[in-house]
Amino acid sequence: KGTTNEPFARVLVYVAESNAKLNSIDVVLDGTTKISDIESIKLYSTADSTFNAEAATLLGELTTPQTDSITIEIKKSLPIGENTLWVTCDISNEASEGSTISAMPTYITIDKTCYELESTKCSRDVLLAFNIVYDLNQDGSKYYRIPAIVTAPDGSLVALIDKRGDV
Repeated sequence: KGTTNEPFARVLVYVAESNAKLNSIDVVLDGTTKISDIESIKLYSTADSTFNAEAATLLGELTTPQTDSITIEIKKSLPIGENTLWVTCDISNEASEGSTISAMPTYITIDKTCYELESTKCSRDVLLAFNIVYDLNQDGSKYYRIPAIVTAPDGSLVALIDKRGDV
């Protein structure tokens, strides 16, 4: 809930001889509870199999999808070698907890030739937004305890946390 660049699918594209022009990618959102839970769908490229939005190259974006079958238009070239493409979604702050977001790339068009993708449906359940309150080694301690946790009327979790001495 309220997350950006949530990775849903990875597509490996190998360019053999010359830079290939990536024209579009088709993504099916079948299985998504509410399309309006998705603010945007983006396509990124990375040189390896790890995704970091800050280091990745944004190739294209479709904001506020209206149907469960969308096409992201792209007019960028891919370099020779292996290219890892990432389909990500920005999830609305208003998304309902427990809803499902599903995204599956089905076709990719390179140099005006359409290729069917072998992929599996990737889905995520919408969870409440969260904040890290205490992190490892924060304030010089590796240990914290949660002696109390309750559910607020709005469904938020409220926890009492205290720092523990290094044991």
